[in-house]
Amino acid sequence: MVVDFGDINKVIKTWIDAELDHKMLLHRKDPLVAVLQRHRQPCYLMDANPTAENIAKVIYDYAHAQGLQVAEVRLWETPNSFASYGRPAPGEPAFLTRGHDPGAGFFSPARARDRRA
Repeated sequence: MVVDFGDINKVIKTWIDAELDHKMLLHRKDPLVAVLQRHRQPCYLMDANPTAENIAKVIYDYAHAQGLQVAEVRLWETPNSFASYGRPAPGEPAFLTRGHDPGAGFFSPARARDRRA
């Protein structure tokens, strides 16, 4: 199934902006939850610790709940470090990975080529 990236972006980006952006992401049992909520601080509570891998899973799960057949969500922590969560095909086991892509950072060959052009 092919879906226009603009359609995916509309659904997922809107949700991320509304639910995750500019919020404290916490495990729902974190002792800070009560304090932050008492001070009306925006929080997004998770069933697991808010690691990059678990945040990628939350986004993946939301995408699937919206009917998007996403194979993988990759969350970039830095320009060259990421965590991803996905399921290659229905019925196959989910995977959770961490990665480092030295070519994705500021000094990537593609970016260097683009600057020279």
